[in-house]
Amino acid sequence: MHFSKLPFVAALALSTALHADVLVVGPTEAFTEIQAAVDAADSGDLLLVQAGEYNSFKVDGKGLSILADGPGAPIVKGTVQVRNLPGNEIFVLRGFSVDAKQAERIDESLFAANCDGVLWIESCRFTGDDGDPTKSSLDSLGRDGAKLISSRASVWNRCTFHGGEGASSSDDDAEPFIGAAGHGLNLDRGTHSIYNSSATGNDGGSDFDEDGQSAGHAGSGIQAEGVLFVSGCQLNGGKGGFADCDPFFGCGAGGNGGSGIEMLSNSKAKTLDNQFAPGLGGSGGDSFGSSAPDGQDGLNVKLAFDAMEQAIAGAARQLTVQSPLRFLEAGSMDVDGKAGDLVFVQVSLDARHQTSPSVIGPLYPAPPARILFLGSIPPGGELSFPFAVQAGFGTGPHTQLFLQALALNQNGVTFASNPTELTLLDPAF
Repeated sequence: MHFSKLPFVAALALSTALHADVLVVGPTEAFTEIQAAVDAADSGDLLLVQAGEYNSFKVDGKGLSILADGPGAPIVKGTVQVRNLPGNEIFVLRGFSVDAKQAERIDESLFAANCDGVLWIESCRFTGDDGDPTKSSLDSLGRDGAKLISSRASVWNRCTFHGGEGASSSDDDAEPFIGAAGHGLNLDRGTHSIYNSSATGNDGGSDFDEDGQSAGHAGSGIQAEGVLFVSGCQLNGGKGGFADCDPFFGCGAGGNGGSGIEMLSNSKAKTLDNQFAPGLGGSGGDSFGSSAPDGQDGLNVKLAFDAMEQAIAGAARQLTVQSPLRFLEAGSMDVDGKAGDLVFVQVSLDARHQTSPSVIGPLYPAPPARILFLGSIPPGGELSFPFAVQAGFGTGPHTQLFLQALALNQNGVTFASNPTELTLLDPAF
């Protein structure tokens, strides 16, 4: 296969022979559950998942690409776990809705740990579970939409994150526990880039039992420790819970509102063209002649004492490409930017985080990357570059490319768009 209008990219893909397998998951396929296909797959394999409902699954020590295929988003009722990804591997998840509220246990909808490779997530929706007021103080906590710990690098593009709501106590003793809410996206250490996404922290739990407990703190859109780049996103904090008073035990404090972004200690953030809606703090108890403080309102960007933010002036640039594509299917590279931008696209068979002092935003297509000139953005602000995949491109059942647009504006400043993956499929699939 090759691109009818992209001979430069075709030369790149033809230079590498790929022998990874393609496994198909669907209600009427040999694999009816994603976990069974994951267990059968080797690193580098591609899983194509048809629309339907699937159980939780776990990927341990494998670099796989798991893509939604066909109309409709596959729904995972539970949690996606990724663990122990080797440093030379990439894990790709694209086109899924993952809802932890539909599982029996209280959990995040995506959880990744101890990953030295790159986590690459696109066009997914993640919903963390709500806290449970009946069991324990731990179970009362709302869970994050997605959570990474001890993971080196991640890319998130066109995703939606919703943290779970903190548990509230009821007006009887059957539901005594109050919990803090989950964050939309929680990132623990590493280097992470989020593009064109919406992240929402949920509301903290409140005291409906009038027993003087302090209310739960709200979740932030993103809570992060490490190095963060956020571009073109909507970032929402939840509302802090409200407290009440008990005539014997006094009054509880209100919960803090969630911030759009919350940067923890020893962290750095760069932000470009984002929208913020921080949450309000909840009211403290005030009754029986005593009172407790209200919760603090959230901030657009909340920084620990040694954390830093650099707010970059300018507009986010966006690159959109449909994936996967089969031979003879028509595709298009669509770039949103400013009229007059000169647009180039980088293309590579590999991806890793890189920076350049002459480019705003990180770069992900890894050397050797090829560069193609697409044209100038017209007055409407969007450049479309159509192409078709034709026979003769690649030597295996699939070829995966990593793309990123570079937009040189009229002032000589170069902005990097979001990166994106493009999977090209043999006609057998």
